Amino acid sequence: MTYYFEVLPLHPPPERLESLTSYLMRLAELNGISSMDGLSAICFPRQDRRITREIVDYPPLSLDELTRVTTCPQAILQATTFFHVAAKFGRSTHPQPLSRFLSGDISDFLRYCPVCLAEQQTPHYLLSWRFLMQSCCVKHGCRLLDKCGHCNESIPLFISPFKIGYCPLCGWDMKKGYVDLISKEELTAALVRVQDIEFLLNSQPWEINGSNTIQLIGQRLAYERRKRRLTAVKIARRTGITLTVVEGIERGNPMRKGATFQGYSKYADYLRLSLRDVFNKALQEQGNTISVALPRPACPVCQQTQYITREGYNRSGSQRYQCRYCSHGFTAQPKVKQKGDDQKLRTESF
Repeated sequence: MTYYFEVLPLHPPPERLESLTSYLMRLAELNGISSMDGLSAICFPRQDRRITREIVDYPPLSLDELTRVTTCPQAILQATTFFHVAAKFGRSTHPQPLSRFLSGDISDFLRYCPVCLAEQQTPHYLLSWRFLMQSCCVKHGCRLLDKCGHCNESIPLFISPFKIGYCPLCGWDMKKGYVDLISKEELTAALVRVQDIEFLLNSQPWEINGSNTIQLIGQRLAYERRKRRLTAVKIARRTGITLTVVEGIERGNPMRKGATFQGYSKYADYLRLSLRDVFNKALQEQGNTISVALPRPACPVCQQTQYITREGYNRSGSQRYQCRYCSHGFTAQPKVKQKGDDQKLRTESF
């Protein structure tokens, strides 16, 4: 099928917490797109179609075309991916490094609640279902299913035929899945996990300072450890993460020490803390100084302004910036020398 218009005929916005793979399949189903290649040609024409097949809710390198054909703002599309998790922990938002950071905590196959699918006015899959730390649906008090109830196979995340709520391997109606209820104790524990996940997936104004925030998080965890009279060695032994990772977390240098999201989760779990509370307390102690949203120059490559950070100065003294979305470095407005005047910095600060 060939399209001769700039915008898809049917392009509703993503549902709350809907995953990118779910949204793309829903767009394909609504617009009669039956193949992965056809969907790729419309939504990601500038990238290899093999890459499109491997989209599993990590932020694509570019959302420009998808933004255009859906008329959906980039910020909303970013929220269908793990973009904001990476931003909060000061990590790269590119697919490969982000997948390494989330390794061991994200399911490779679809997990779902059959009752949610039955009740949704617009059937869709939630991005939060991808987290292995969420074992159940707190809304309906039942466990998430991870296999088809008919063919007993794991359900691929992104594959044709594009039909939300039906197994792409055998066509079985997933709304008919077995409902396994959980106890009140399990539900209470699951509620904390779900709140953590939704907090991490939603945008926060202080995310632009992720590298600074992660240092505050490390300091907060170290404080909570010392308050309980625990050593870093004991944390490492009891959680199964290495001592170098514990040190990297506490020093706010997780990249050099190899800390992953799983490391942060295990550390906080051992101290019986929720990640949401750790972030909030760390930021509150700093007087919320990093939560103030200030104007920032737009990246000349991807044109976004939300994830721009300062990166020192060039030789002439002009402020340098780094776009943490596309990794492009730039000088917004370099210094110029005018007749009879000293050099003036025209770059707007933020």
